Amino acid sequence: MENPSGVEKLSARQKEILRLVAQNHQAKEIARLLDIGERTVKTHTEAARERLGVATSRDAARLLAAYEAQTGTQPPPQTGVGRDDRGAARPIPADNDIAKLPPAAEGAGPSGDGARDMSHSRAVPDIGIPETSGKYSRLQAYLTRLNPVQWIGLILVLALISTFLVSGLLIAAVGMIEAIEHVVARLE
Repeated sequence: MENPSGVEKLSARQKEILRLVAQNHQAKEIARLLDIGERTVKTHTEAARERLGVATSRDAARLLAAYEAQTGTQPPPQTGVGRDDRGAARPIPADNDIAKLPPAAEGAGPSGDGARDMSHSRAVPDIGIPETSGKYSRLQAYLTRLNPVQWIGLILVLALISTFLVSGLLIAAVGMIEAIEHVVARLE
């Protein structure tokens, strides 16, 4: 079902993304590296898979790598300017910057005891927030990766939890007052 001639029909961005897939990067990492949206990465990989007639993006990446090795074509260096989802120009990292990143599987997933291994976790991208250490840096890293919809969801969940806590405290306080009144009434 593979279509090697379909490789010639792939766009430059699709080839660029497939090369990163071949380096075991996940869609989220590729989006961050190229400064585009994760959905955009997935759209490009889906289109590339359809053009090549393969089932997975890994298969598409292997097919591209085999085609480039067979034809002797070298991928262009990634030092130009890319576009993000809003159309703003952003620099694309150089090849040596991409190679410095750990593979997607490193630092993610269960260790021997079934717990998540956090020893290889990544630093927070530089967005103007000073780097901290310990539990706050992990929280900071998590919060900096949230999109607006996730922020709204987080705020709603926190508001709901706060409402339940305050309601519970009020109910407990009213119950205590009624119990005290009942004890006082029996003593009289």
